[in-house]
Amino acid sequence: MKRCKDYRVSFTSICTVLVAVERKIAAIFMASIVVLVFTGAVMRYLGTPINWSNDLAQAMFVWIVFLGASIATREERHIGVSLFLDMMPPFWQRVATVFGNCIVIMFLAFVVFFGIKVSVLNVNRQLTSIALSYSFVTIAASVGALSMVLTLATRTLRLVCQPSSREGDLS
Repeated sequence: MKRCKDYRVSFTSICTVLVAVERKIAAIFMASIVVLVFTGAVMRYLGTPINWSNDLAQAMFVWIVFLGASIATREERHIGVSLFLDMMPPFWQRVATVFGNCIVIMFLAFVVFFGIKVSVLNVNRQLTSIALSYSFVTIAASVGALSMVLTLATRTLRLVCQPSSREGDLS
């Protein structure tokens, strides 16, 4: 039992570091987008446009979308309608939540798999005005989806393994 607890502690600390890195990257990319778009607009107004600024800003925006989706998943901030779930008894709420999480995990696994395939196919394709592989943009979907899978899998395991207050529950 102690060994399992040690692994859990290690996994939790690794996740904590990954979450911090994810947030920092999203914040840096957001600030960079503001600077790039503003600088690009000013330079265009002055008659010397920076052609690559928009491409880089768009690539960073794609990353922000998927990192933001992952952060929202972790913080349970996605839109959800819980009308029917709230009407169920606690046991069936847990069953429905576990089932829903499993469906979402399967979908996200497809996103990870096919996102990697698309990224591999786009290795030699470059963004229009910068020498940056288009794979940098397309791999964002897989990274974000994988982060969401880890979040949902952890949450689902916690739901299944947590002690229940009623006999016959999912634990």
